[in-house]
Amino acid sequence: MAGQLWPPVVDPSTLSRQVWNACTAEAIPAVAKAVQVYTAALSQLALDIYRGQTKLGRPPMLQVPDPALRSLATYVTVNVKDWWVHGNTCSLVTRRGADGWPLSQRWFPAHMWWQAGPEQTPDGGVDYYLNGKLLPRAELVH
Repeated sequence: MAGQLWPPVVDPSTLSRQVWNACTAEAIPAVAKAVQVYTAALSQLALDIYRGQTKLGRPPMLQVPDPALRSLATYVTVNVKDWWVHGNTCSLVTRRGADGWPLSQRWFPAHMWWQAGPEQTPDGGVDYYLNGKLLPRAELVH
C-alpha cells in the first residue's frame, strides 16, 4: 500500500486544488508557467507611439515609467503579473509635465490597493485606496 502525500496534492472533498490567494495560485505549476511565459513575452514589446505608419518618438513616460523599477521591462513584468494573478493593476502618478501629462509613476503591488465601486461612492464613480488612503482619481494609472 502506497503512502499518502501530506498535505494532499488534491483536496479529497472537492477533488481540486485549493486556491486562496496569489501565493497558492502561483504554487500551481501551470499557473506559474503561464505567468512566466506571458510576462517574459510582453516585457520584450516596445512601447512606441505611431501616427499611422510613422513612428514618433518615445516620450519619457514610456521609456522608464517607474524610475524605482529602473527599466521598462520590469515595469511591464510586474503589471502583467498583477493583472494575471490579481485581475487588476494600478500605479500612482508621481510627476507631471508643464502640460499636465504624466512624466513618471510608481507601481504598487495589487494587494496594496482597494477599490470602492459605483454603488459605494456618492457620485457613482470608482474610488481607489492605497493602503487605506483615498487617492484622487486623476492621479491613477489603471
